Amino acid sequence: MNEITFLIKGILLAYFITRFEPLHWIIDEIKDTKYKLFNIIIGIIKLILTCSRCAALWLTLIISRDPYISIVASFVMVLIEKYILSYVEQIEFKHND
Repeated sequence: MNEITFLIKGILLAYFITRFEPLHWIIDEIKDTKYKLFNIIIGIIKLILTCSRCAALWLTLIISRDPYISIVASFVMVLIEKYILSYVEQIEFKHND
């Protein structure tokens, strides 16, 4: 039961973080500094936080400390993006016409 809880928490947290615009604004403002290493670290963080599959993988790994649950969370996020979100976008597009 704990595995499913970790999986759901990781997916929901990844979905929220990748679509939370104020966080992306803050990272964009911080990114341009004169320190190269700091720019690289911020770039990696931005890459992880803007890709929902990456965010699901890493956040679930941090929460659960189980690589298998993390891989499943990333795979589930791929399915959510590919099928569910594309279906919702099609419905919204038809509704706006």
